[in-house]
Amino acid sequence: MVNTSKMMRTIFWKIQTLPVLVLINNGFSETLSKRKMNEFIQNLRDLRMHVVDAYQSYHREWTRPGFHALVLYRIGRWQRTIRSRILGSIIFLILAALYRLVRNVYGIELPYRVDAGRRLHIGPQGGIVIHPGSVFGDDCTIKQNVTIGAVTGADFWNEAPKFGSRVEVGPGAVIIGRIRIGDDVMIAPNSLVMVNVPSNSTVTGNPARVIPMKKGAAREDLDRHIAL
Repeated sequence: MVNTSKMMRTIFWKIQTLPVLVLINNGFSETLSKRKMNEFIQNLRDLRMHVVDAYQSYHREWTRPGFHALVLYRIGRWQRTIRSRILGSIIFLILAALYRLVRNVYGIELPYRVDAGRRLHIGPQGGIVIHPGSVFGDDCTIKQNVTIGAVTGADFWNEAPKFGSRVEVGPGAVIIGRIRIGDDVMIAPNSLVMVNVPSNSTVTGNPARVIPMKKGAAREDLDRHIAL
């Protein structure tokens, strides 16, 4: 059986050596400008910030599958900013292999093309499929067996859902199509969402039924709304 925890620990350690590898790779061919170096350092700091956010959101439990998937996603986003073709290609090949490992072992598909804000949280693993063109605001949560995708393959790249901040997607929910989910929205388990959802709402049922909620309403109100 693949020891994913040991593999991920090795990857985290190697992140710290990447600045040295970049300097070595470029030192023989060209001298990095101060601007490029500052940009690289800032991008590396952003990567560290996202990894720390994820680490804290999982209560410092780094062995969680969702944490592994998120770290790979963040590194994949960072890899696109690397100017060195050689180093970028090497990291891309490693990430491509690890992405397939996470997808096949954990059942989490989180492509690096997804545009996610800070503190995205992946709940219990299994059956999570996210459209590569999806957009998420800050502090969103996705539970198990969730599908976020397109209605058809005819216009695949233009049919990705967009989420605001503080959206919670319950287990088994399906959100498809070129729709917009507002801020502070709770999508109940097993809901089918194919329409725009305004902010401060609860969505439940198949087909979805949108229930307005008062701004700042407690999450405990979700059960009461679903029972109506």
